Amino acid sequence: MQFSETVVAAMIGATATMFTALFQIVTALRSRNKQDVRPKRGGVSMRSVIAIVALMAGSGVGGYLYGELRQEHASEDIRSMRDELNAKLQLLASTTERIAAMRDAPTISSTPVVAAPIVAPVTTSEAVIYAPPCSAGSACTEQNAQHFALCGAIPTVMQVRKVELFAKPATATTAWDQAAANFEQDIGGGKFIGSPAEHAEDDAHKAVCVDFVHWSAEPHLARLVLQYGASVVEPSASDHVLPAVAAAQLSTSQTTISNAHTVSMTSSTAGQ
Repeated sequence: MQFSETVVAAMIGATATMFTALFQIVTALRSRNKQDVRPKRGGVSMRSVIAIVALMAGSGVGGYLYGELRQEHASEDIRSMRDELNAKLQLLASTTERIAAMRDAPTISSTPVVAAPIVAPVTTSEAVIYAPPCSAGSACTEQNAQHFALCGAIPTVMQVRKVELFAKPATATTAWDQAAANFEQDIGGGKFIGSPAEHAEDDAHKAVCVDFVHWSAEPHLARLVLQYGASVVEPSASDHVLPAVAAAQLSTSQTTISNAHTVSMTSSTAGQ
C-alpha cells in the first residue's frame, strides 16, 4: 500500500510524539520511585501508562485519518481540474473543425446560375420485318430489289433521340447486338437507304420510318429501334433578358429625370 507525503509526515509526527511521551513517562516514574521510599501499589501507575498509550494511539490514528482526508481532497481537486481541461480541449477541437469546415466550404459567387437542360427519360419503340428471298434467283440485283418500310410509332409530342438499325439472315442465331448496321451499308444482299422520315398517324401519334431494300437469295430479318423522349427544356431567355431590360428602364428613367431637371433650371433662369 502506497502512502502520500502528507500521510507519511503525519505518521512520522505521531511516532515521534509517542516515543517522546513514553520517554517522559519513564523518566517521571524513575524520579518518583527515587523520591518515595514507601512502597505503593502499581495499579495507579499502570492505569496511567495505559491511558497515555491509548491517547498516543488515538493521536496516531487521528493523524493518519487526517492525512487520508487531505489526500482525498487533493485527488478530487486534481480530478475536477482534469475534467475542466478535457472540456476545454473538446471545445477547442470542435471550434477548430468548424473553422476548417467554413474554410473548405465553397464560396458563394455572385454570377447568376444558369439552369441545366432538363432531359426526360428515354423510351424505345421498335419494328421488325421478314424479307423473303429474291424470286429471280441469280438475276437478283439492287436494281430489282424488294423495298420494305420499317416504322415505329411514338407520341406526337416526343422527339427521336437515336435510331438503331439491325439486319441478319433469318436463319442466323446471333444476337441482335452483333447484327448492327448503318445506312447505305451492304449487309450481304440488303441495306437501309435514305434517312428516317416522320409521318403523322393521328392527333396523338406519329410514325418514324426507314426504308430497307433486299435482293439476296437468302431471307433476312431487319429491325428498327427508336429511342425517344420529351423535348429538351432549355432555360428561359427571360432569366437573362429581364435584368438587362430592368437596367435599360432604370437608365431611361434617370435620363428623363435629368432632362426634366435641366428644363426646369432653364425656365427659372429665363424668368429671372
